[in-house]
Amino acid sequence: MSNDLSPKDRVQQHRRILIGAFIAFSIGNLFFLVSRINSSESRLFPEGTSIHHGWPWRNGDHMYYVSSAIEMAGYGYTNALIIATQIFRDWPGWYQDLDFGFQSMDSAPLIYARAVLPLTMAISFKIFGASGLAIPVLLAGIVSSVGLIRWLYLQGGPLLAASGLVTASGSLLFIKYGAGIFTEAFLILITVSWLFLLPFSSRRLNHAYPILGLVTSIIVLAFVRQVPLLPLSVLFTGWLVALISTRKFLNSWFNYSIAGGAATILAYAAVSQWAPLAGYTPATAGQAASTLAGKAGTEGYSTLWDWAVFGAQYTLENILVSDKFMIVLIPLFIVGSWVMRRTSMPYIAISVFVTSIPYMVAAFPEYRFLSAGIVFFLVVCAFGLFALIPSKLKQRTQTHNQNNDFIEPRPEFTKRLSISITILLAIQMAAILFLYQPNKSDLILSEPMGTALPALASQEGQLECYGDNAQVWLVTPDGRRYAVSGTALSHSFNSIKATSAKKKIARYMNYEATAPFIKKCLAASDNARS
Repeated sequence: MSNDLSPKDRVQQHRRILIGAFIAFSIGNLFFLVSRINSSESRLFPEGTSIHHGWPWRNGDHMYYVSSAIEMAGYGYTNALIIATQIFRDWPGWYQDLDFGFQSMDSAPLIYARAVLPLTMAISFKIFGASGLAIPVLLAGIVSSVGLIRWLYLQGGPLLAASGLVTASGSLLFIKYGAGIFTEAFLILITVSWLFLLPFSSRRLNHAYPILGLVTSIIVLAFVRQVPLLPLSVLFTGWLVALISTRKFLNSWFNYSIAGGAATILAYAAVSQWAPLAGYTPATAGQAASTLAGKAGTEGYSTLWDWAVFGAQYTLENILVSDKFMIVLIPLFIVGSWVMRRTSMPYIAISVFVTSIPYMVAAFPEYRFLSAGIVFFLVVCAFGLFALIPSKLKQRTQTHNQNNDFIEPRPEFTKRLSISITILLAIQMAAILFLYQPNKSDLILSEPMGTALPALASQEGQLECYGDNAQVWLVTPDGRRYAVSGTALSHSFNSIKATSAKKKIARYMNYEATAPFIKKCLAASDNARS
C-alpha cells in the first residue's frame, strides 16, 4: 500500500510519524528521566534531602516561584508559604525561612520580576491543585521540543529532524531545564520561537509580522529572566555575519536588530525601574559577585579571571558528572560548525555561550545559565550528526535544503505565531499590573522609626505596614516614602528603596535590621484575618 503513495504523500507520512513519535518520546522522556530519585546528594543541603532531585526538576529556587504562584492564585502570603512547604516536603527549612527571599530588597527583585513562571503555575494550581504545578513547564518542554524538531524537519527533512531528536533527547540542559520548575523553561521556549521569527533565510520577503513577534517575545523574555545580553548577542551576531557575507550594512538582519535591540533596552530599563537590583548593572556586578561568593563559600576568587576560571571548571565538572552526553555533543557541534560555516547559526551559538559567562561570574555559578544558547547549540549539533549519515541513506529520504541556506517558514505560520505571542504579552502585562498594583489596603501597623529600629532612635520617621504580605514603608517627616521590604518594592512601579535615604538611615535599611518589624507586621496581618 505504501508503494502506491506519491512522493509528497510519503513526506507527509514521514512527518506525521516523526512528530507523533517525538511527542510520545518527549512525554516518556520527561516523565521517566525526571522520575523521583531518592538521592542523598545535594549541593546546597547534603543532610539526606533531595531538594535537587525528583519530578518535577527543581533546585531550591522553585520554593519562591511556587509560593508566588499560590499567592497569585488567591491564598494569601503566609498561607502560600505554608502550602508550598507542605507540597515539597524535601524543603529542609521552616516556611518562615522563605520570608528572606520575598522581604529582602536585595533578593526580592530576583523573584517578582520573573513573573511569567509563577503566573502560569498560578493558573494550573487554581484548576488542578498541587498536581498541576508541573503542567506549564511540562507543556513548555514539549512545545520547545516539537518546535525545534519541526524547524529541523523544514530545513532538511526526516533525517535531519531525527538527528535533532537524538541530540535534544540527550541534552540535560534542554530536557531538565526546559521542563522543570525553572525560568529557563520559558526562556528556551522563546529561543525556539526565534528559529521561526529571525531572518535565518536570506530569501525572507515578509518582515512585518516576524519583527512584531520578535519584539513582543523580547518583552516577554524580560519578565521571564533578566538576560538582556541574550537577544542582543543573537541579533548583533546575526547582523555581523550577514554584513561580512553580503558586505551590506542594511542587510536582512538590520531591521530585526534595530527593532529587537530597542525592545531589549526599553524592556529591561522598565524592569530595572520596577525591580532595582545592583547586580543587573555591569558597574556593580563585581561587587555582587563578591558578596554572593562569600555566602556560597567560594572565597578566594577576587578577580574577573579567577571567576572565569572557576566558571569553566564548574562547567566541566557538571559535564563530567551530570551531563556526560555533552562529551558526544561537543564534537558534533564542531562538525556542524564546519558544515554551517557560511550561515550565522554556529556563530550565534558561540556568541550566546560567551555572553552567558557574565551571568555565571556575577552570581554563584550554575550550569543552567548555559541553557540560554542550548537551542542554537543543538541545531548545529543536529547538522553535525546529519553530515555523518551515509549518503546512500540520505538519498532514500527527501532533503529539503540543497542550497546551503535556511528555508523560510510559511508566512501564515509566522503571522499566527507573532499574533499569538502578542496576545500572550498583553495578557501577561495585564496580570502583572493587576497583581502588583500599588497597595490600597488599610494601615495595619505603624511605629516610630526609633522604636522599630533602636539604632535610629535619634532619627525621625515612621515605619508603616500594609497588606497581608508585609509591605513596609519608611515615611520621613518631609513626606517622602521609601520601600523597606521587598514586597513594598514589588507593589510600586516607581518606588525608591530605603537604602537611597540619607546615609545615617540607609545603613540600617537591610533585612537583618528590619526583619523584627516585618515579622511583627506579618503577625498583625495574620491576627487581623483570623
